[in-house]
Amino acid sequence: MVPGLSKSAQVAAGGMLSPGCPTTALFPRKFGKKTANGTSGGAPKCRNYYGLLFSLTLGLNALACGDSGDDSTLPIIPALLGAPGPRDIQLAAELNDAGVQALAIPTQESDAMIALGTAHFFDRELSGDRDITCASCHIPPLGTGDALPTSIGAGGAGLGSTRAIGTGEMIARNAPPLYNLGNPETGALFWDGRVSRDDTTGVLTTPSGVLNGATPSRSDIAAQLTSALAAQAMFPVLSNEEMRGQPGNEIRDAADDEATWAALMARLIGTSNGTVGGIAGYRTLFAAAFPDVTNYDSFNFGHAARAIAAYERQSFLSVGSPLDRYLAGDLGALTDAQKSGALVFFGAGGCAGCHSGPLLSDFNFHGIAAPQLGPGASGGDSDDPGRSLISGNAGERYEFRTPPLRNVALTAPY
Repeated sequence: MVPGLSKSAQVAAGGMLSPGCPTTALFPRKFGKKTANGTSGGAPKCRNYYGLLFSLTLGLNALACGDSGDDSTLPIIPALLGAPGPRDIQLAAELNDAGVQALAIPTQESDAMIALGTAHFFDRELSGDRDITCASCHIPPLGTGDALPTSIGAGGAGLGSTRAIGTGEMIARNAPPLYNLGNPETGALFWDGRVSRDDTTGVLTTPSGVLNGATPSRSDIAAQLTSALAAQAMFPVLSNEEMRGQPGNEIRDAADDEATWAALMARLIGTSNGTVGGIAGYRTLFAAAFPDVTNYDSFNFGHAARAIAAYERQSFLSVGSPLDRYLAGDLGALTDAQKSGALVFFGAGGCAGCHSGPLLSDFNFHGIAAPQLGPGASGGDSDDPGRSLISGNAGERYEFRTPPLRNVALTAPY
């Protein structure tokens, strides 16, 4: 056991540090292998092909996750195994046009890094009032969501569909699923795309100006944010509704973003090189994950965010689905009904106009005239104009990022 960590973080870290399946202490690694019978909500540019909805649903079932195993280099439309029929030839062309590829396993961080990230993901210490964790809204057995149309953040009570508001507030938007977000093709994150990273230059675009641009003022933090997924993990802890909680705790009362992150690190590992405050177990985990850092005062919340991303990248990876196997040349991986549904999806239905690429998302922003659920993200205004809140572009009002559809059958409600 690692001294000083909460019980949930102890269990999580213990699972990561044991051999074999990295998260078996909390849930089966292959929890997503059950038969998927769901479907997605409407997609931008989809036409009214209601007569083919059943086939389309069967096609989406083929997107459900399979093994998190060794299918690490499945190529795009290789030489097919056996003699392809006309439907296979047509589907191969549609998949190529949509840029759909079998998913590869992204580069993983060290076991020690993943152990640190696991502890963070399940630990209430990262919330101001110590009453919520990342896993309160991203529950692994619930498809990495919370079974709610819109989440309930700090101050809430319970988990999943029975979670109550309590002293907290309803979050403006649905908790996005976490599957395969460590994939290199992942684009902007959050529903409004407020976080992204240029993987060529390493330049970040985030709500916090100290992290952005070619020469960010907090380059020490930005240097740890080696993916958009890591950058994303910097921000739920800054949201009063999500994790900071009510006034009166040192996280909520911090003056700005940098002060909030610093207060979290003081809570986790202490100050004065770890001699004042903090949690001994976390000092052990940080030192193991980042052996080149020799002074605890040199750690910042970027290190924590990078570790959280490492856990998410490894634990919510889902490759080897029927679609992946079909892309690898196994013509029998999809049923005839699923192939018919896929032909509608990638062809006449127009769904691939937005749901394209390896993750079945263009990671762009679209308005589909869907009615708003929840309180909205405009502060005192109940309206939620989506992307335009971030971009300031009136032409992007009510546009939101295209959701990836990998494992869509497991991630309701939509």
